[in-house]
Amino acid sequence: MKIKITILFVLASVLGFSQTLESMKVEVQKIYDLTIEKKYDIILESTYPKIFEIVPKQAMKEAMDNMFDNDQMTLTIEKVNPDFTFAEILIIEGAKYCIIEHNNKMTMKFKEELGEGKEFILASLNESMTGYKVTLDEKTEVFTVDGKAKMIAISDKLTNGTWKYVNYNGESPMMEKVLGKEVLKKLGL
Repeated sequence: MKIKITILFVLASVLGFSQTLESMKVEVQKIYDLTIEKKYDIILESTYPKIFEIVPKQAMKEAMDNMFDNDQMTLTIEKVNPDFTFAEILIIEGAKYCIIEHNNKMTMKFKEELGEGKEFILASLNESMTGYKVTLDEKTEVFTVDGKAKMIAISDKLTNGTWKYVNYNGESPMMEKVLGKEVLKKLGL
């Protein structure tokens, strides 16, 4: 009898993890597709709510709109095979976290001719876009940024136990405000 209970417990744990991970995989693909389609209102509904304590939702939407198309340039996230990889789900201070990596490709086109300035921009982008390869099509003056992006899935009392997401952008002060030093450390970030 004791063996049956142990087997049921292990089976329930494995199935519970698998269902959580499987639902996360479906959700992350939807978010990726919505990003390509520039459906920011829907994406923001999947965003970890603590971010909106720092930046109001409407301001975040306006920043996203402006980032992708403004007076100076147009930024486009290109559709690629994201090839998502999911780290182990960690429980830290009662919350669940999962780091997700995926392929990411963006193109950037400035609205004015760059002339000699394009080499400076290329060097600056290569320096600031750690982990990404930045190339320039000399003829069209289109910059391509290609590499791995990282996001963090979070399930806690703020999300009512559902998965919400935040893009991880390195050592940004915002990451520390949203997740805290200790959580970032335990996640290895």
